[in-house]
Amino acid sequence: MPTKVASFTASWQIKTAEQLDDLIAESFKDSAARARTLYVDPHSLNVRASVAAMFADTQFNNGARGVARGLTRKGVDVYRYLLLRRRPNSGPPNHGDDVPYVFASLAAAARLDPAPFDADDEALAEAIQDAWIRFATTGNPNGGTMPQWPTSDSSERYMEFDTTIQTGTGWRKQHLDFIDEYFGG
Repeated sequence: MPTKVASFTASWQIKTAEQLDDLIAESFKDSAARARTLYVDPHSLNVRASVAAMFADTQFNNGARGVARGLTRKGVDVYRYLLLRRRPNSGPPNHGDDVPYVFASLAAAARLDPAPFDADDEALAEAIQDAWIRFATTGNPNGGTMPQWPTSDSSERYMEFDTTIQTGTGWRKQHLDFIDEYFGG
């Protein structure tokens, strides 16, 4: 689940490639070279995006994956998802952007966010709400017109909510495997 980390890291005084390199070296010590290959795109260096991605992976994404893995090992059905919908005139989706879709509050969110919601958003909200209602009622979100939502397993399957709803596997796997290896997880 993509996290609104740009706001969490916005005040960080890491603006240049050199400052980013210092952060990586300080954060990952002897594994800094590997971290650089994962978090720095030399063709389009976006320092803010790199900082946000590292923060999201270490502070949110890897923990969420660990909880899902632990529950799955205990035999609990885990239904993971990502909201990938990029609304017109808006940036990438962030943590919490799913709330208006889940709780039928696109109109209320529109008053707080100038990016417009459109017919695709309305259809996505309806699909998400139907799945959440089924999950709350039965413990399983499947049914209705949405594709089959797989439980998470060793391939780390999840549902991608976008204009097209589909399944995915291993979201940010390479990055999160590195974080696991580095922190001994």
